[in-house]
Amino acid sequence: MGCGASSSGPSFTRARSSRTRHIPEMIVVGVPNTTDRTRDLTPPFSRTERVDDGRRLSEVSPTAGHADTFLRFLTEELAPHVEARYRTQPYRILVGHSHGGLFAMHVLTHKPESFNAYVALSPSVHWNSAELVRTAPEALARPARRAAHALSLRTRIPSPWMRR
Repeated sequence: MGCGASSSGPSFTRARSSRTRHIPEMIVVGVPNTTDRTRDLTPPFSRTERVDDGRRLSEVSPTAGHADTFLRFLTEELAPHVEARYRTQPYRILVGHSHGGLFAMHVLTHKPESFNAYVALSPSVHWNSAELVRTAPEALARPARRAAHALSLRTRIPSPWMRR
């Protein structure tokens, strides 16, 4: 399952490498989010967190911090819907970019059993004063119920949320 933007409903794609057979047949589910990406993809944060101009993050992004609600949608509603309608394997991969990458890293560090593998592309790890950067090493050291694999690719683009 991937976190991304689309103008239509969830998209379901069957992907397979027919020539090499190195990539197993899979179903790719793209979840559109045209309503409020910040609400759905950002983890809870400190209500006293401030941005560069001194305003509280909760003032700048009043709906933020509901990643756990979105995770429940993915795991308790969407995944069962897909599994009931398609022939699936018991292997789920969560892919996200930017806020979606932050979401993937949040799920990996807080509910690693939710997916089998994680790909976080340029995750917004600066969120909430880079709390994820501080807490991830301890969280990743804890034994998970299932082994999780993670890949995180980060670009060095300055962010207006970064404290100087």
